[in-house]
Amino acid sequence: MVLPPTVLGFYMVIIMGPKGIIGHVWRSVTGGSLLFTFPGIAFAAVVCSLPFALQPMKAAFQKIDRRLLESAYVLGLSRMETFFRVVIPNSINGIVAAAVLVFLHCMGAFGVLLMVGGSLSGETKVASIAIYEAVESMNYREAAIMSLCLIPISYVFLLLVNKLNEES
Repeated sequence: MVLPPTVLGFYMVIIMGPKGIIGHVWRSVTGGSLLFTFPGIAFAAVVCSLPFALQPMKAAFQKIDRRLLESAYVLGLSRMETFFRVVIPNSINGIVAAAVLVFLHCMGAFGVLLMVGGSLSGETKVASIAIYEAVESMNYREAAIMSLCLIPISYVFLLLVNKLNEES
């Protein structure tokens, strides 16, 4: 959360490149590169956004009544069964809120995505990069239209997160 996105992006390029651990595994499984691909962008965006998921999930997990967990153990459920049958269902609002926050952060991410995905039109160009490139080329009308489209989308998701936090 405190690293500049380009620093995180640089290290993602290193580990996702052909000589990096993740890039090497990816190449051996798929035969292709992870950099400058949609799966690479998705992976980098999720890694970059994970800190935003921790707080809502932590809050949801802390709200679980300990007596529910104790009852599950008394009834013979293992820790894994308790997690999937008690913890997850009772934390779903926090988990969904975390997913929405990660999605919103990914939508606006810039540095990491530019480093890992580049800006290949029709392949790896994301909204934040497209807006930046429109401004850079002084096409303010196009940048304004794209920006205006993102405002209601972001607002709807923000309302969803607030609603989920109220219910949990």
